[in-house]
Order: sequence, then C-alpha cells, then structure tokens
Amino acid sequence: MTSHGDQTNIFDVIIVGYGGAGAAAAIEASDAGASVLIVEKFGEGGGTTKMAGGNIRSVGDANKMIAHLDALTDGTTDRGSIEAHVRGLVDLPIWIERCGGVIRTDPSEMLGAPRQPGPPYPGATPGTMFPGVVGADGIGLRYRWPKAQNKGLSRGKAAWTMLSDNIERRRVEVLTNTYVKRLMCDHLSGRITGIVAEQGGKEIRATARQGVVLASGGFAWNKDMLREWIGAAIPSAAPPHRNTGEGILMAQAVGASLWHMNGIVLSMGMLVPGFDATFALKVRERGFILVDRGAQRFCDESRLAGHSGGMLLEDRDHHDAIWRRIPSYVIFDEATRLAGPITTTDAGFNLDSGWSDDNSMPVESGWISTSSSLAGLASKLGLDAQSLVTTIDDYNRGIETDKDAFGRSRMDANPIENGPFYGIAVWPTVYNTQGGPRRSAKGEILDPWGVPIPGLFGAGELGSIFGSLYPGGMNYGEAFVSGRVAGATALGVEPK
Repeated sequence: MTSHGDQTNIFDVIIVGYGGAGAAAAIEASDAGASVLIVEKFGEGGGTTKMAGGNIRSVGDANKMIAHLDALTDGTTDRGSIEAHVRGLVDLPIWIERCGGVIRTDPSEMLGAPRQPGPPYPGATPGTMFPGVVGADGIGLRYRWPKAQNKGLSRGKAAWTMLSDNIERRRVEVLTNTYVKRLMCDHLSGRITGIVAEQGGKEIRATARQGVVLASGGFAWNKDMLREWIGAAIPSAAPPHRNTGEGILMAQAVGASLWHMNGIVLSMGMLVPGFDATFALKVRERGFILVDRGAQRFCDESRLAGHSGGMLLEDRDHHDAIWRRIPSYVIFDEATRLAGPITTTDAGFNLDSGWSDDNSMPVESGWISTSSSLAGLASKLGLDAQSLVTTIDDYNRGIETDKDAFGRSRMDANPIENGPFYGIAVWPTVYNTQGGPRRSAKGEILDPWGVPIPGLFGAGELGSIFGSLYPGGMNYGEAFVSGRVAGATALGVEPK
C-alpha cells in the first residue's frame, strides 16, 4: 500500500476489520477470484474471535430453529435473514473442514435434559436460553474445537489459527495498525468506492471495484454509545479498546439504517486494578450468594447462566436515580475459596493474570476483600453491615428449612457460617453488542427505506441479526456465516 494519490491501491473487495467475520469474507472473496485488502486498526487480527469460547451451534431441525429465532427477534429481523443464517449454519461444518479446521458436537450436552445440581455457577446452558419459546427444540448441540485435531489448540485460538492460516495461504494483503476514518462515496450514484484510512500519521486511500465489507465489530468499548443505547457505561470482557463503534459511524455517514442497537450479550464479571477487561465470574462451590448495593439477594444464584449479566441492569431506583445492582457483590466462604478460581481459566482476555487456583493471589492483591466477620467484610465492600448479616442469616435459614426466598435448593447451597468470609464486586459485563447497520439476507447494508447502499456490505456483530433476546452460542457461527455471505455478495456470487 502506498500513500494518498497513488493509483495502485485498487482492489476488488476491501474488508474493514480482521476478526472472524472479516477473515471469512476475505476467504470467500479470494476463492471467487477477487483481489482483497483487509484493513485492521490494531497490530494483529483475531480480536474477540481469538479470545472467545468458539462455540458454534449445530442445527437440530432447521424449520424449528428458524421459528425460534424469528420469535426471539420479535419482528425486528426479516425472516429471510434468519433463514439465510440457519442455512449457513448447516453448511458451516463442511466449509470449516475445507479450511482445515475440525469441529465436533459436544456429546455431554443433553438437550432437554433436566439441569443437574451442583457447581460451577454460572452453569452451562444446553440448547437455548429460552426453552419455553416456540421452536426451542430445533436448536442443536454446540460444536467445539478438539485440541487433538487442531494443532493442540482449542476454542477461539483454534478457530483463529485456522482462519489466519487460510488468509496467509491465499496471500491476502492485510494492512495492520491502520485506522479507517471514512468511506469514499460517488455522490452521483451513491456507490461506495473505497476507504480513507490513516497509518502512522499518513493518509491512505484505497479503491474497491466491487465493494467494501464492514466487519469491524460492535461498540463494547465505546462508553458514549453504551450510555446512549444500553443505558449505562458498563465494562467489557472483550479485548480492550478494539470494538469502539467506528463501523457504525461510517455506515451512518453514508445513509445506513441501524437495527438492534439495544441488543447486547452480557455476563457477570469482576474488575480488578491493572486490567481493562473484566474477569468472568465462575464459582466452583455452593457456599456463596449475590447481593445488591443494599446487601440484599435478588435471585436464585444456582440458576445463573453464562449470559445472566442482564439481570444486573434490571433494577434502577427511579427515586435516587441509581442502579441498585451495579455493582453487585459475590459473598463466599472459605470452602468456596479453596474449591477453585472464581473466574474462568480457559477462555477470555486475562488468561495470563496469575489468578491462583485457590484464589490466594487475588486475596493477597486486594482484589478480593476478606474479613473474619461479616460486619468487617461489609465495611470493606461499602455495604451496610447489619443488612449483610441479616441477608446471610436468612439465606442460611432457607437452607435449613429448604424454603429459600428465591427457590434455591439445598442441593445447590451450602451455609455461609464460619469465617473468614470473602467478597468482590460483580458487574454486568459486555461480551459483545449486536447493533449496527441494518443488512439484508445477502449482507447488503440498507438505507432507512430498506434499499441497499451500492457497494457496501456488513458482517459479524456489526449489525447482527440478533436483538435483545439472545439464545446463546450463536454470534460465533454468525461471524463465519455472515462473513462468507458478504464476501460472496460483494462479487455477485453465492458462497462456495
């Protein structure tokens, strides 16, 4: 690539963002014979794709799955886009195999089976987060990436290695440390003709003969957008400062319509000094509770799921204008401390933090507060001491009588009786956002009247098909499916 003014910067397709969706779009376009440029603002690709769990949903029954997703999107996503997504999921294992990857369904996931009591908490969610919604039994098992067949790698690292290897084999040009500032547009025809970017303080322009694919992620790290669309500037578990919403602004500047801006995938996470991204909560013994800022419980903690973080955004005091559950606090006992790290250790951004298996390191570092008494712990956490003592007493009494106020079974609860006691703040944590430019079933970005903007396409979480009701385990597959569709549509062909 050369600086502004050199006419050699001409490609068939330009892709903004080098994550899973961008890589899939580039592979598809390259295989169709196109010259492709990927532009990435950071020094390397991968982003959320590389750090995530890498789960991809299989299709149990296509018609039922379509009906389920149609019900969850509640009319905000056209049925054609849902059908295209499900068809893409059906074809995805073959495409992954063709790219040299290996995925296998997880036989330990028994769809429809009753939940087994016991840790860890949050627990796994077979099938969908909404089993009572029509078509739920059409959701298939999760595909996972077995280490033995993926160069000793699993999860997101295995998926990203497969994708990046394919980009290298195809000799697709990747421009890193390059920030795309705006789209170039022919104002007579309205066609998107390329990009204007900045690298090392120099402006670069590149022309796209066939189209530009926006695959730059969502806005998990844009505090202003989070306040505007979600209602609070909450922390994120995603790679720090990558998903900052530039793709949304660029699309808006050329007339794109937006959708699903209130859609967000949330977990519960912990913020600690020296780390921008949160640590996902995972408790490995029964002796714990969650309390709000008033030291009150608000749920059956044993029923937490991986995407239960949204419940922390549900309770706002409209008298004092505060979020009662932001932050909340996990309170636990010594046995729970010793049972294992209260965070995930196999996926996420902070895998090299040094968090010890017995939680001694975060206790010694002051990340987790501790005291020999509940009153002392409450003081350190900024909670009312008497309220916390009363809450723990009520919880323990519920175990004894098997009449917990929130229905928690004694099979999933141990009393919290003897110190030392431990606690740490827990926040609603963004995994990814769903909103962005509205796109068609073919990946075309649409204007407010539903008309495709010529030469502009979208993929991945930048304008996901999902809204505020997210079934779980779907965005990863969507990145691959929508990327393939956008890369092919830009050239006027079907995905291979």
